[in-house]
Amino acid sequence: MVDKILLSAAMVMALSIPGVSAATVRELYEQAVDAYNKQDFEQAVDFYQQTIKMAPNFAPAYIGMGLALKSKNADTDEVLYYYKTAVEMDPTNTQALEQLGRLYHSMNQLDKAERVFLKALKIDPGLGSIKLSLAWIYLSGRPKPELAIKYFKETLQSSKSPELYYGLGMAYFANNSRVEAMDMITQLKKMGQDDYAKRLEQAVRENRKVVIEQTPETPPSPTEEKASPTDTGIKVRLRGKLSDL
Repeated sequence: MVDKILLSAAMVMALSIPGVSAATVRELYEQAVDAYNKQDFEQAVDFYQQTIKMAPNFAPAYIGMGLALKSKNADTDEVLYYYKTAVEMDPTNTQALEQLGRLYHSMNQLDKAERVFLKALKIDPGLGSIKLSLAWIYLSGRPKPELAIKYFKETLQSSKSPELYYGLGMAYFANNSRVEAMDMITQLKKMGQDDYAKRLEQAVRENRKVVIEQTPETPPSPTEEKASPTDTGIKVRLRGKLSDL
């Protein structure tokens, strides 16, 4: 499943680039977004390339390029290049930071992922998808169950997904909070989520470590894309050195 990209008013306004036709840049970018949403990733890459050539400082185009390339199973270093460039162009762009953090997470570079996610939360403390990413990092990657509990609980304030109750139950168990873990089992059973409840209950009863078979992927924020398979895009030359995040 490919998540659709939405154009925000701020992004459209940002396309008013001095010295170039804002209408042309806007049209190219909208065509890239449309192609991506139709899962025509090769066409999306082409339009993003054209957008970047005309508006080389427009961070969302780099995010889109990275997402489209990722959807085409491009080389990870190339995708990383575009996400890092987006952050370089706009250090306060939380969508760029989130995608960069996710990529680091997928590369098992958890220290970098954590740092990028925390930076995004400083900019916007209400980003639930990033809190969820941090919760799983603190539970399964670099165990800090007390922080995992904190972020799972905060995410539960806006979503009642069974995966969150399951994750919170595992975090309680990892923190030796057995009563609270049993309460999450009860909640899961009330929700009809017997599989989650059974897995968590078995771990608690056998007093063994919970094994996380797969870390759930957090949902992308509105202005983002995903991917499929084929070739790679052409890198855009930029002045200056990209900082290490």
